[in-house]
Amino acid sequence: MSREELMKRIHALSFAMTEAQLFLDTHPECRDALTYFREMRDQLDTLMTEYQNKYGPLFADMTVGDKWNWVDGPWPWQLGGKED
Repeated sequence: MSREELMKRIHALSFAMTEAQLFLDTHPECRDALTYFREMRDQLDTLMTEYQNKYGPLFADMTVGDKWNWVDGPWPWQLGGKED
């Protein structure tokens, strides 16, 4: 999956999670909604890990190692960055 495709999918899953969260705020007993929320969260975690492994951290708190690599390369929201 390209950088742009990953970002689009991450945005879509993030939106789906937010919508599910808002629904759960008013329907906390809905097991289907909770299952859906957890599925979206798991998919988002997987894609964020994939993005980070290919292109670097999405958020400053995702920086790993002994170097502050948050500032390396294009920012996550900038498209058209260097592809590996």
